[in-house]
Amino acid sequence: MIPCQHFFAYLLILTWHIYQVAGYGSGAPNTACTSMRPGHTGVSPQSSSTNPFTVTASSTTYSPGQTITVTITGSSFRGMLLQARQPGQTTPIGVFSNRPSNTKLKTCSSNSDSVTHSNTNQKSSGSTFTWTAPQTGVGNIEFVATLARSFSEYWMDVKSAELTEPSESTTSSSQPESGTDRGTNVAMTSKDNMATDVQRPTTVQQNQAQPTRKTISSGTRLGQSLSCVLIISFVTLLLK
Repeated sequence: MIPCQHFFAYLLILTWHIYQVAGYGSGAPNTACTSMRPGHTGVSPQSSSTNPFTVTASSTTYSPGQTITVTITGSSFRGMLLQARQPGQTTPIGVFSNRPSNTKLKTCSSNSDSVTHSNTNQKSSGSTFTWTAPQTGVGNIEFVATLARSFSEYWMDVKSAELTEPSESTTSSSQPESGTDRGTNVAMTSKDNMATDVQRPTTVQQNQAQPTRKTISSGTRLGQSLSCVLIISFVTLLLK
C-alpha cells in the first residue's frame, strides 16, 4: 500500500503535469494578442540570450497584397503565437494562411491575423507559414513570435528582420537618370535642329543669289546689244 504522503506527492506531480499541458494546450489566450505573453502563471520567459529560435521571411521587402513565407527554425516547439506587426506597435496586420498541422489561425484584431498552436504536439524546426500583406501600404513590418518548448520554458519577442515597403519615390528613383538622358537628348536634338536651321538660310541665300546673278548677266547682255544697235545706227547716218 502506498503511504499517504507518497500518494499526495504523486498526485501533486500529476496535477503539475496536467497544469503544464493545459497551460498552452489549445492555443494562446486572447490576452496574449497584445502582450504575446502565454498564460503560464508564475513562469517568466527565458532570457533572449538563450533563444534557440530564428524567424525568417522569404523577402526583405514587400508590396501591398504580396504573399510572404515565414519560417521558424532552430528548435522544435509545442506552443506558439506568431504575428506581423509594425515595429514598436502591438496590433497584428495582414492575414495568415497555409499554416502547418498542429497549428490554427487566430483572430485578434482582424480575421486570421495571427497563428497559434492547436495542441501540445511537437512542431518541428522549419515550420512554414504563409502571410499576405494588407492591400494598402502600412510601412515597414516585422514578424514577432512567442515560442514555448514546455510550460516553464518559452521565449518572447522572437523577431524577424524588418521588411521594408518601398515608397513610390524609391521605386521611381532610377527615373531621373532616364529623364536626364532624355533631357540631354532633347537638348542635343534641339541644338542640331538649330544648327540645321542656321545652315538652311545660307542655302536659301545661295539659291536666291543665283537668280540675281542671272538677272545681272542678262542686263549686261541687253546693254551690250543696245550699244551695238546704236553704233550701227550712227554709222549708217554718217554714210548717208
